[in-house]
Amino acid sequence: MSAPCPSQVNYLACGNRPVLGDHVPVLILYGGEDRTAVTRTPMPDGLFFPVPDLYKAIGGTRKLMFCFEGSGHPMVWETTAKTVHQFSKLWFRNGTVDGLGSGSCFRELDGNLIQLP
Repeated sequence: MSAPCPSQVNYLACGNRPVLGDHVPVLILYGGEDRTAVTRTPMPDGLFFPVPDLYKAIGGTRKLMFCFEGSGHPMVWETTAKTVHQFSKLWFRNGTVDGLGSGSCFRELDGNLIQLP
């Protein structure tokens, strides 16, 4: 058994196949106003965690990310709750949300999706 690659722990047996985004499809939903999971500047303890960086760090292509306009950290208890649950169900059942199987989008309050680079 080989040790995990120190800089590439997402890769199976230090090979070229990512686990996350390949064997394990990833859906990331976060609020545009979230200041708990989305730190824009380093915190006093040195923690710096912008969610888009997490998305970029996932090596596979089976990954999808949505940023919800006007939502904070407790998205499942906010006005976005039904949409968050719907997106999750679609992802688990079909591996797609609104016909998208990969990429990142900004979801406006009216439901309009804007694809991000």
